[in-house]
Amino acid sequence: MPKHGFVRYNENVRLKEKAEDKLVFELIYSEETLKIYPFKFDFRIEFNLKGRSLEVKHHIINLGTREMYFSLGCHPAFNICLFEDEEINDYSIEFDQNMDLSRYLLNEDGLVNTQTAPVLDNDRKIRLTKNIFENDALIFKDIVSKKANLVSKRNGRILSVNYPDFKNLGIWAKPDAPYVCIEPWLGIADVEGTDQNLKNKEGIIRLAAENEFNAVYTISIL
Repeated sequence: MPKHGFVRYNENVRLKEKAEDKLVFELIYSEETLKIYPFKFDFRIEFNLKGRSLEVKHHIINLGTREMYFSLGCHPAFNICLFEDEEINDYSIEFDQNMDLSRYLLNEDGLVNTQTAPVLDNDRKIRLTKNIFENDALIFKDIVSKKANLVSKRNGRILSVNYPDFKNLGIWAKPDAPYVCIEPWLGIADVEGTDQNLKNKEGIIRLAAENEFNAVYTISIL
């Protein structure tokens, strides 16, 4: 399976529905997907424009006759340095409450290890810097806050990401890139010492036969 799964960049994703304020894309299982992922599914992602907000809904149907195992992660990216003479140090990610927050670290193989590093100590604001992502993404498991704002020190709050249905959060960018990703996740990269059994993978979701699953996040321009 490719990195980040088989939905991303999949040429078989089709436009299912289109309206002035709505787009729905769909990927249904095929003989090709069954070779790498042995479950029958219908995956839909729906974009609904509501005023200054974009609602992104993930809808998964288990079309099979047995329990299905899956993970889901999102990768929205946002431009920063929107105003003249700004740089990344002028921006921060601000949560809706103070937290003690530690990031989980990755090893050289890209697996999550048991080591953590403190990021917040009874605080709500992660200040972005040029080197903050030198060691890859900031990975937060079981994050209490379900709302993150992108804030400019000079120009105030730019946008918010609300992710009530998502357990984990990633924050990432390439070093020196003029953007930042605020990524709601249901699932996580594999961990050191994994037994490589999908049923036991951390963050895996179990969906009974013929059942449905929904998860929504919303981006709002402030």
